[in-house]
Amino acid sequence: MAPVFVADEMLGDIAKWLRIMGYDVKYRRGRSDHSLIEIARGGAILLTSDKDLHSRATRKGLVSVLVTGETIVDKLVTILGRFGLRPDLDNTRCTVCGGTLRLTENDKAGRTTWSCESCGKVYWKGSHWRNIAKTIESVERGLARPGKQINMTRR
Repeated sequence: MAPVFVADEMLGDIAKWLRIMGYDVKYRRGRSDHSLIEIARGGAILLTSDKDLHSRATRKGLVSVLVTGETIVDKLVTILGRFGLRPDLDNTRCTVCGGTLRLTENDKAGRTTWSCESCGKVYWKGSHWRNIAKTIESVERGLARPGKQINMTRR
């Protein structure tokens, strides 16, 4: 069973990328630390760059990843590597709401599209797809490196 993550407000970019990579991420701006901890109590893995929040969560026995790193790729490698996960582009989710995408008919321009079952946003493989593919390739290379140290605490 794939994990469910909850990300703090500072990790909106990470939430978006994890959704692209097929993972369920609970993310909403303005969520309080208390709310994040409650979602983690329900079984979600807390992703935070806030040392204090990470410490409070681990003291409560919750799974929390202190997300550090210079780049998006470094951060994604830390998270995915800790749990032995890989990008799963067959299950990409809506970057806006995290909803499930479903294949739709070709649009008027003849391109294949996907739409979010929750919010209706429409996606297609445009010129941005090359950048997405490059980032995912970099993450895959990072995950293949032996001895990657992960900063994660569980009590």
